[in-house]
Amino acid sequence: MQQPMLGHMDAEMHEILLETVRMLRLVYRNAEGLVLPLQATGTTGMETGLVNLTEPGDTVIVGASGYFGRRIAEIARRVGYRRPFAFSNAFRRAYPESPRRYRERALAGR
Repeated sequence: MQQPMLGHMDAEMHEILLETVRMLRLVYRNAEGLVLPLQATGTTGMETGLVNLTEPGDTVIVGASGYFGRRIAEIARRVGYRRPFAFSNAFRRAYPESPRRYRERALAGR
């Protein structure tokens, strides 16, 4: 705690990252593909996954049962995905129409 922080360009930090990637490859059983350690919040990880699995203009449907589902739907809305929906019990009480109907309207562009 009393030592100076390592910068992202420090040679020692580079060695630490290489070791981290090596260990992540073991955890994910990924000998050849890309493994990227994110030094960030969980929200950043959720956003990274979302934007790498979808494209702007896609319809994103999120099965939300709590805080994190609503957070993913909010990330999708901010990124600009078409009509991100989050279905939960609270959503169903507020909007009694079935989730299938909302999905049909979203896919129809309404």
